[in-house]
Amino acid sequence: MNMKRFGVLVLVAVLVWTGAMGAAASETEADVIVVGAGGAGLTAAIEAALADADVIVLEKQAFAGGNTLISGGIWNAAGTWLQEEAGYSDSVPLHVGDTIVGGDYAAEPQLVGTMVEHGVQMTDWFVDELGYPREDLGLTVLGGHSVPRGVHPEDAGADIVSYLLERTEELGVDVHYHTEAVELMADGDGRVYQVRADREGEEVVYEASNGIVLATGGFGANVEMRVEHNPEFDEDYLTTNQPYITGEGITMAQEVGAAVRDMEMIQAFPMCDPETGDLNYPVSYARNQGAIIVNQEGQRYVEELERRDVIAQGTLEQTGGIGYVFWDTDIAEDELSAQAEDLMDRDLLHEADSIEEAAEFFDIPAEELVQTVAQYNEYVEQNEDPDFGRRDIDQVGAIDSAPFWIGAFAPSVHHTMGGVVIDSDARVLDENDEAIPGLFAAGEVTGGIHGTNRLGGNALLDCFVFGYIAGQNAAE
Repeated sequence: MNMKRFGVLVLVAVLVWTGAMGAAASETEADVIVVGAGGAGLTAAIEAALADADVIVLEKQAFAGGNTLISGGIWNAAGTWLQEEAGYSDSVPLHVGDTIVGGDYAAEPQLVGTMVEHGVQMTDWFVDELGYPREDLGLTVLGGHSVPRGVHPEDAGADIVSYLLERTEELGVDVHYHTEAVELMADGDGRVYQVRADREGEEVVYEASNGIVLATGGFGANVEMRVEHNPEFDEDYLTTNQPYITGEGITMAQEVGAAVRDMEMIQAFPMCDPETGDLNYPVSYARNQGAIIVNQEGQRYVEELERRDVIAQGTLEQTGGIGYVFWDTDIAEDELSAQAEDLMDRDLLHEADSIEEAAEFFDIPAEELVQTVAQYNEYVEQNEDPDFGRRDIDQVGAIDSAPFWIGAFAPSVHHTMGGVVIDSDARVLDENDEAIPGLFAAGEVTGGIHGTNRLGGNALLDCFVFGYIAGQNAAE
């Protein structure tokens, strides 16, 4: 781990500790109660506090961050200065189109439009409101996108959480850790105004005078709930999710009349550790930078920048349900050396002096892999990939510089696209499409924004945008 990332995580730990200490003496009433201290929840808390609301955040774990903490830290934005400086032309309609097509036309267009329209604003917010150094933001492209529009901080999700936590601390927001929301309660007029919570075995009732924001995440780590809505995603699937992302927020919202949608739409991330299910950053990074994906027979079987669900399904159809990413030293990633070393220790990643050696390590036919690489390099030289239509073939280099790297991967449950129904104001809706007074939601707890499949980089944008909107509207 590099020293900067170590410093970031120490800061997160310190802020968590100070938040926990402050929570012991705080009250249980506030203008706004936010349930969940991940990317969406902390964004909502900041915006509510900036609107002069008193805010309490409830977090069932001993630390903040949720899935944002372990994410790659990339969000999409169309029309940023990063794209302009790199010479890329992009637009809100193009990003909306990619998202709608990527979700098989099943997303709610109005919600997609709201999310995408705020992309540049939220990128500026990250710099101007949270104080993140502009020069430390980079640009990348993720699968399913027409152009590079992914914005990323240096230290991924850890950077995002640390800056969000630091700002909540500056604004005087109370974060109550070890506090699990159990039930939402409404008054006689149907307004949701209380949260019953379990705080280290003690029942505590929190009351919001203005609004409550649900930001509890999805249900990717809840096998029973996954199977209930989509039997395909049973216990045979590992998950990239934090183990506590189990869907209670959705259930609580339903109990006060919230409608839900798209619950059967569950996404597997293709590039994961075959043993743990965790995101496999070395191979994921490499495949976006010019590496190729091959199967046990040493053959390409999918476009490397395809949608996540397409690569995942394609991989499951290969021998052993396993795929391999192959790349050379020109696109090796030093920042990921800590995870790379762990993968190498478990024989899931290998550095080789030749293509043949790389193939033999994973019992791949050497002649086949040599031929596949040679053919791919010809396509690079021709700026055309007739086999799979790799969309960045004119921007990548040949794979011909030793040492070479090869890493194994398998799909793992990553994102649940279903959840409570909201409108563009982040208000939770009932079965009649009427807003439930006092209740807002943001992030993966919601449904309708991504359709059948979420494009990479749209989850954090979703969290930022609807967290921002929910926080402002709950404060009112």
